[in-house]
Amino acid sequence: MSIFENVAYGLRVRKTPNDIVTKKVNEVMELVGLQEELKRNPSPTALSGGQQQRVALGRALAAEPKVLLLDEPEISLHIEWQDRLIQLMLDLNPNCQIIMTTHSPNIFADGWEDKLVFISDLVKDPNPAR
Repeated sequence: MSIFENVAYGLRVRKTPNDIVTKKVNEVMELVGLQEELKRNPSPTALSGGQQQRVALGRALAAEPKVLLLDEPEISLHIEWQDRLIQLMLDLNPNCQIIMTTHSPNIFADGWEDKLVFISDLVKDPNPAR
């Protein structure tokens, strides 16, 4: 499967017309900085880990989901893309509710969050001090 078809997958499942699929894939790939790779249109396996991560993000956002669950989406990204990650998601789909896990303080340190929940606040100690 090429990167075009990979990003277009959710749109195709929804039976989106081809002209809209092409427009949306091009828009998303430009925003994630992979327009040159899209021209070559290789398999995602021919891309670096960070590029693959950005293709996956593009695929998820192209379908304009109402809710997006992300498990450490920044993990393979260079620091500059980590810093751009949240803004990119909001630019692509401003009405999307994003729920994510991360170990990267820079992801939530920019003040974009509505609510932060720390695991230590959720986990109950099974052996409290006696």
